[in-house]
Amino acid sequence: MGESRPCDAEGREPAEVEVKRMASLYELSAEYAGFLDAYANAQNEEEAAEILQSLVDIHGEMAEKAENYIRVIKNVQSDVDGYKAEAKRLTKKATAGENLIERLKNAMLDAMKLTDTQKIETSIGKWALQTNPMSCDVTDPDKVPERFHVKQPDKIDKAAMIREHKATGEVFDGAEFRQELGVRFR
Repeated sequence: MGESRPCDAEGREPAEVEVKRMASLYELSAEYAGFLDAYANAQNEEEAAEILQSLVDIHGEMAEKAENYIRVIKNVQSDVDGYKAEAKRLTKKATAGENLIERLKNAMLDAMKLTDTQKIETSIGKWALQTNPMSCDVTDPDKVPERFHVKQPDKIDKAAMIREHKATGEVFDGAEFRQELGVRFR
């Protein structure tokens, strides 16, 4: 018996089916600009009508492309949200593990101090009390001698500058204000 091959709705085999590639958004934008320029330079009403129809067609293709873009964006956003949720879950799990390790170490430290035991040998290693490096807690920074203060660079409050610029229109030396366009889908 012969092997059946998939065909399209018109009975053509895959090798015979012409695949039409949809133009990219960049190509559509460039094509639109070209037709817009041609429309401005049309020689007669018939030519202008044909060019206008092309502009309408391109606009329709751009709308279809825009719909496909938002479908992809929503799909990828769903994946990103899932990754973030998984990262949050794993971070919580790692933190819980670190906290358990710290509690177990503290319990062992307390037990060894209470029993005045310096070392405990086990089949997989040994526990030993050790003196940790000295640390320092600053209780009142104003009373600490100046020679121990580390100077930090000034930080500019850009949000406050923007608020004041919006309120007064004032432009500040050393700063430039800009407002760019973004795209949003609702």
